[in-house]
Amino acid sequence: MYNYNFIDHTADICIFAKADSIEELFFAFAQGFKNSVIKKLTLNPLKKISFSIESDSCEELLVDFLNELNYLFSTDLIMFKDIRVSLQNNASGSLFLDTEAEMYKVSIEDIVTEIKAATYHNLKIDFKDGMFSAYLVFDV
Repeated sequence: MYNYNFIDHTADICIFAKADSIEELFFAFAQGFKNSVIKKLTLNPLKKISFSIESDSCEELLVDFLNELNYLFSTDLIMFKDIRVSLQNNASGSLFLDTEAEMYKVSIEDIVTEIKAATYHNLKIDFKDGMFSAYLVFDV
């Protein structure tokens, strides 16, 4: 189970998300990203993609993940409909994120806003009472 809310922010977009697992937290922020930038998706799938990211912390992984989604959106005007994420640790302590997504073409008239990047501003993933949570700011 996950949820996210948009938080009032002076000039940027701030999202608070809470989830039962770290994967669901990443998924919640991906949904928040998608709903920040577009109104709807076309009905026909364009392509399936997969990508992996390695990082030293969950916070870095989250920012890199969202910035990769933003890169795909801003360069190719594609957005995910379905997305799966999986996080794993390796023996050296690094974290790996594997992502698989079904991507759809976005129509120019469906774009609500453009995001420059996900930021580290006050980003800290917390685990309390069995739930992961974080605030994340997108620079617009």
